[in-house]
Amino acid sequence: MSIESLVGTWLLDGSISVSSDIAQEPGGEHDDRIKSGLRGSGEELVDRVAPASGLTLTIEQSGFFTEEKEGEPQVKWFDTDGVLTPQVVPFSGVVKSHKSGVFLQADDIPSWAAPTNRYSVILRYDDGDTTISDQIYRVDDKLVRTVNVVTDEAYLDRTVIVYSRL
Repeated sequence: MSIESLVGTWLLDGSISVSSDIAQEPGGEHDDRIKSGLRGSGEELVDRVAPASGLTLTIEQSGFFTEEKEGEPQVKWFDTDGVLTPQVVPFSGVVKSHKSGVFLQADDIPSWAAPTNRYSVILRYDDGDTTISDQIYRVDDKLVRTVNVVTDEAYLDRTVIVYSRL
């Protein structure tokens, strides 16, 4: 997918979050399950999002993105320090394309949590205990953002955020 189709200002329509355990298989199968969790698009959840508003995502042609909030959007949110927060904390960064998709990568990531490529996806955060990927793609006229968070290599939180073009 090209970044060009994602450029513009997008308004929050809704979100949904699901959690699951990652099977503790020995060896490579466990790493494959983590990689699969971080790559998961959550597209099957798009039709189940709960209405939400108050968040704007702007993607520029240059590849930079910014977020702004108004009020308190009802979205499960992990900040740029990898912490689950009770409220949305907007951030900015760059859009990066990879063979596995298009991802958001935040500015101001602490140096000790700089993303690695150990799971063959562009990560937003990776401190060894918490790993976050933040993928964006289009479904028809909507922008879908899937934030996958793997904690302790055992738990997966997936938040699907759906936006409409302004």
